[in-house]
Amino acid sequence: INTSSITKYSYDQGAKATIGWKDQVAAVSHSLWLSNFHNKLKYSSFTIQNAIDSANNTIYPDNRVKQIRTYGDLNHNPYYYIYTSTAGVSGAINNVYNNVYRITVNLENNDDLIEKCQAEISSLYNELNINSFIIEENEGDKTYIDFVLYCDNIRSNIGYSCSYDGSTLTVKNNMLGINSTDALNNMDVVLQKYNSVVCYNNVEEDGVITQLYYDFNSNTLSLNTTEWLTDEEGCWYSVENSQLIIE
Repeated sequence: INTSSITKYSYDQGAKATIGWKDQVAAVSHSLWLSNFHNKLKYSSFTIQNAIDSANNTIYPDNRVKQIRTYGDLNHNPYYYIYTSTAGVSGAINNVYNNVYRITVNLENNDDLIEKCQAEISSLYNELNINSFIIEENEGDKTYIDFVLYCDNIRSNIGYSCSYDGSTLTVKNNMLGINSTDALNNMDVVLQKYNSVVCYNNVEEDGVITQLYYDFNSNTLSLNTTEWLTDEEGCWYSVENSQLIIE
């Protein structure tokens, strides 16, 4: 997003607050992010910033959805402007940061940040399989470090999410109550049974990206494909498909 973006333009034209994305984002993850964001914003006690923080404390199939750019006043809820009252002024910090650890730190660079995140995850949650998590970094309104659990390069939807705003590090457990050792064993059993599809994993051919994905919410393995295309005006959009392999 640059100074001529629709996000900046909307703010310049009088919008109280605007949110945009710095990079192309897969449609499924974008829809999930918006759903999480609006599920918080519908409560007048949540500010826009609270809702953003809550949405970004989640692991997505495409974590680039956290690469947001914001303009304007994020410290109120839209109810505040609609009803010109005190609704949505204070922010529901305790609700937003439920099950989230907040640590005041001063870190020099992203290498130090990753090491600090790893140390806190291992200490707070007694995580013994930290090397089985793939680290995904994204820059948005904050620096986001996600530790996503993989088994033989098969991506899952569980892990840990960290964010850093220059002074405060937050660490969120997104393991859904599942022990990582049990999760890895469960994924390994499934993959041994369906090893014929593993060859399709992490393949990019003719602009189509293929990824095997294990969802612990539904205990399903799916083969997801994403193809990036451009329209007549040169704007990017994604065409996504998910083929269920096991349920």
